[in-house]
Amino acid sequence: QQHSCGTSETGSTVDATEAPPSPLIAPAELTPEDLDEALAVAAAVAAGVPSAGSVGHHLGLCKPCDFVDRGFCRAGAGCRFCHICGPEERRQQKLQRRKLARAVRRADAHADA
Repeated sequence: QQHSCGTSETGSTVDATEAPPSPLIAPAELTPEDLDEALAVAAAVAAGVPSAGSVGHHLGLCKPCDFVDRGFCRAGAGCRFCHICGPEERRQQKLQRRKLARAVRRADAHADA
């Protein structure tokens, strides 16, 4: 806060305090997406992880962020993707999904036969 000494309309000296502009958005301007992002950021901060998508990392329930390893994830803490996983993690998850899909197709083929 900045303090400045000024004179009131009556001529007495007053201490005028200039309030900095509020970084908050007026409630009328908030959209549901803004609220979702704010809740995601709060969850990430509360869990002590770098992004909202990182919350399920320890359970293997996350999806890696493609941009964080490139150095430019614009969403930051509000990102719905994991900022803990490395590029190799994404490849491993993709291989696991393919193997699972293959196994399901085989099981369906054997069940139909």
